[in-house]
Amino acid sequence: MNGTNSLSSSSSFINSSETSEIRTASNMKVENINRATSSKDNTRDSSEDLLDLKGKVESRLLSMWNNVKFGWTVKLKTTFSKESPVWLLGRCYHRKLSPSGSLESSTEIGTEATANETVEQIYGEGIEGFKSDFVSRIWMTYRREFPTMAGSTYTSDCGWGCMLRSGQMLLAQALICHFLGRSWRWLPDRPIQNAREFQEDCIHRMIIKWFGDKSSVNSPLSIHQMVSLGEALGKKAGDWYGPASVAHCLKAVMAAASKENYEFDNLEVYVAQESTVYLEDVNSLCRLPNIGWKSLILLVPVKLGTDKLNPIYSPCLTSLLTLDF
Repeated sequence: MNGTNSLSSSSSFINSSETSEIRTASNMKVENINRATSSKDNTRDSSEDLLDLKGKVESRLLSMWNNVKFGWTVKLKTTFSKESPVWLLGRCYHRKLSPSGSLESSTEIGTEATANETVEQIYGEGIEGFKSDFVSRIWMTYRREFPTMAGSTYTSDCGWGCMLRSGQMLLAQALICHFLGRSWRWLPDRPIQNAREFQEDCIHRMIIKWFGDKSSVNSPLSIHQMVSLGEALGKKAGDWYGPASVAHCLKAVMAAASKENYEFDNLEVYVAQESTVYLEDVNSLCRLPNIGWKSLILLVPVKLGTDKLNPIYSPCLTSLLTLDF
């Protein structure tokens, strides 16, 4: 009896021990599996973090290099006469508030336009008028650390977005003229005095918001949207855009924006084909039955030289900049 009991007890002990060992081995296996899974997740997260970090580092290095490459400023001696009028998008300003002497020395810029202006028009607002006009233009330039562009790791357009920014400024000026008029001025230091000025301030803020550097329905004219639509032209973030590609990007971005924003209903963009404007195409684009005529942004993409401005175009270009529109 004792031997049997002893054998049974021994057998029970062995079975219990084996079961415990099996459970321990099973737990270790599960733990190893969990560790392996966790390790894979951590590896995946680490890889994603490394890729994200790599993209940020590359973007930062590219930005730093472009800042060095394009950031040098050299003071050059100008050939402008202090007595010359200054032209800003069709408006003429002179540093003297009252005329004195002959205008012969004031014909270096925009010769024909200056000859056709009266003395009062040339000396009208003076240099303070020029400053007020200049600060009222919307300025857009390279930015960094904005939200990543879709399909890329770029968080800066430094070094490659110059033409896109120029296009945005061109479009912003057209919108200012369309909604507020060429004579409108931004006066941040003066309090709003009436309902009209309040409305104009709201429109000005709305225009700036349209160009916000992010992918958003509230910023339909952003550089993110332009790059996204530029893919149809074979362009992607980081590529250099020429005059023609930017012009077509502006047309595409305005067409897309008009679908979501009623403010663009009476505004069209026409891109000249091979520097030729076809009047029939413009008429069909802008003329509305029983309503009238849509406002038109006419873009004529031309490259005035290879790597720099060809001086042969300078007289024509300066004359164009004296036009009101």
